[in-house]
Amino acid sequence: MAKKSEMEKMHQSSRRFLSLLYTLGGLTAGLSTGDIVDDEMMGYTLDTSGKPSKTTKQSRKKKFARDREVLSALGFNVEQPTTQGSKPTDERRWKVRMPPAPYCLKGSKDKAQREHLQLMVDEIKAYLDKSDDPQKDVLWRAAVKIACVAGNVEDLLSEEKPRRAAELDAVRTINRALSNCRAFVFDYRNAAGRLTKKRSVKIYGLFSQDGKQYFSGFDDARNDTRTFRIDRVSRVYALGDPYEMPDNFDVNARRFFSLDASDMKPVDAVFSFPQSVLQEEIASITMGAGSIEAVNGKTYWKKTVRNLDAAADLCLGHAQCGMRPEGPEALVSLWREKAGRAVEKNE
Repeated sequence: MAKKSEMEKMHQSSRRFLSLLYTLGGLTAGLSTGDIVDDEMMGYTLDTSGKPSKTTKQSRKKKFARDREVLSALGFNVEQPTTQGSKPTDERRWKVRMPPAPYCLKGSKDKAQREHLQLMVDEIKAYLDKSDDPQKDVLWRAAVKIACVAGNVEDLLSEEKPRRAAELDAVRTINRALSNCRAFVFDYRNAAGRLTKKRSVKIYGLFSQDGKQYFSGFDDARNDTRTFRIDRVSRVYALGDPYEMPDNFDVNARRFFSLDASDMKPVDAVFSFPQSVLQEEIASITMGAGSIEAVNGKTYWKKTVRNLDAAADLCLGHAQCGMRPEGPEALVSLWREKAGRAVEKNE
């Protein structure tokens, strides 16, 4: 069994691997070397206790290089895509190339390595169990592949199969309900964990956002148009009554539904993105809502919101690409509080 100091180092490296797989495997644009080794959320500026360290940037780069070697040995190639004749530089963006499926390796014979790999799997699983992560599928695939090498993938897969089956059943029934204009009847567990049974919704549209799937439609019980997350559907029933699709429904207008889910007075929220983030990445996050302005290399997004809590969550969900709240002060304070709690959960 590893000593306490060794376990702390293993936990720290596991969290860095988790951040790399999450960020570089989920972002379209990837991140530069500076983005990775200078960002506190990536783990390279922290010591084993989770506090800021006094390491130099060069030593952080060396640690990043060692982490790339470890991940590469597991089949996750962290690389900088280059064109012919170009050379890797700090400014070029790193991406993770996932191993092709099927990914089947025999369990490692090295006991210490298996222990470290299992710790990585446990870190990922614990993170996913306590969060609704927008990149959970990326992390889940990573956990399965690492568990293959650790020699303990069967237990991991057996835990996931029931949830996957329920979600796929919901997707099939939702598509059938929408194509036949028949009400979708289902049990639903909201973000607070409260279960409501046999809700009936006339589905008007489907959309994906931040790696999750949603459906919007008229909720008979609430007598209003609502939006639901598909992976929170716990059970489906036979299709309900037929209905007619409204002519003026715009599903894109529902994409930021959570930001308006409040009776508070609307305010202008302002978010910023660093110069290193590509405009395509920003467009995929903002989706044409609000207004965009570039000032001194930064990009600013202004969007009217009612729910500052949801706005802070949205910003935190894209923290890895450098998205930060700029105002109002109540939003900035709320984001800092949530970011602090997120760091504490992963310590």
